[in-house]
Amino acid sequence: GHPAVFFDIAARRFHLFGLTFAAQDMWLLFFVITGVGFSLFFVTSLFGRRRYFPSIKDRNFSVRSRAEREAINMPIQGTASDIVKIAMLKVHSALKASGLKTQMIMQVHDELLFEAPESEVKKAGELIKREMEAAAELDVPLVADIGSGYNWMDAK
Repeated sequence: GHPAVFFDIAARRFHLFGLTFAAQDMWLLFFVITGVGFSLFFVTSLFGRRRYFPSIKDRNFSVRSRAEREAINMPIQGTASDIVKIAMLKVHSALKASGLKTQMIMQVHDELLFEAPESEVKKAGELIKREMEAAAELDVPLVADIGSGYNWMDAK
């Protein structure tokens, strides 16, 4: 028979061939098994965006180790980046369709900064929150926190 593979997302552990690994090790094991024999190794985000790691087979330990760490992180960080990009597009379209004067002026990691007339703050905030939380359908809900103020620090 085939060896049992058991995933327990809530416990963030998985079992393979009778051994238990932490969730972070799962990505490493996936990398090690998948990367063998490939000249160009890549991993994908949840939305299918690929990132290639040609240095994954480098003879230099430091170069290879860096590629391994980046390959482990990419599915999570890449998916987060994809979600923010989708949210930006959805929010932009919704703001345009609403006729509001609120404008997106900056993105910093997973934060979007907008400039809005004071009279639009409540309505724009509701629209932005709705569109950002609808950027992706996942097993867990996306939650967007909205703040407002006269400067970025006050808005947080």
